[in-house]
Amino acid sequence: MIMLKIKNWAPWGAGISVAALIAGASLSIDTPTGAHAAPAEAAAQPAVPVTVAAVQPKNVTTWQEFSGRLEAVDRVEVRPRVAGAILSVHFREGGLVKEGDLLVSIDPEPYKAAVAQAEGQMASAQARLDYADTELERGKTLASRNTISQSDLSQRQSARAEAIANVQAARATLKSAQINLDYTQIRAPISGRAGRIEVTVGNLVAAGSASAVLTTLVSSSPIYASFDAAEELVARTLA
Repeated sequence: MIMLKIKNWAPWGAGISVAALIAGASLSIDTPTGAHAAPAEAAAQPAVPVTVAAVQPKNVTTWQEFSGRLEAVDRVEVRPRVAGAILSVHFREGGLVKEGDLLVSIDPEPYKAAVAQAEGQMASAQARLDYADTELERGKTLASRNTISQSDLSQRQSARAEAIANVQAARATLKSAQINLDYTQIRAPISGRAGRIEVTVGNLVAAGSASAVLTTLVSSSPIYASFDAAEELVARTLA
């Protein structure tokens, strides 16, 4: 409620005072209304959502891309070590093989015969050695009784030494024959991937480094990666 006080001696001035008071009252009434409206409008606006994350240390691996080629660490040309006819092939082109796997079989019959012959020679040589041992022991007994001459004893000793040499030679021949027989079974020298079959069943192959390549094996693990890179990049990467 607004109280106005008007003096009787100045009617015109009273009008001014009343107007001034009324205007002041209007100002005092309107001003609080606007002041309270601004905070209400601000409170009505929603908060803007934001995403936050804690900073943590972490190892980062740097990398580069290069164009290059893959190369096998080991590459073996499989060749026959004995001559003969190929009986069978035991691998697939492009297939994986393990070291020691059977790849190709060569006709073993001639080499089995050679082993049998060497075994016979070995048995004969061993029999002659046994006989020489017996004769030498008998000669020593007779020599102790002065029944035979010293030259006869020496001959028996020489015969035994010769028999020993014959046994050693026969043993070596037998071992060689057995090795050749084993070579008729061609096995993988390394683990890897087999290439193309170069010689098929029924063909005759020779022995040695000049013989035909049967197939090629390349190792599959590990392998080399060859590529070109700038010298400063390599130095920075290896630092």
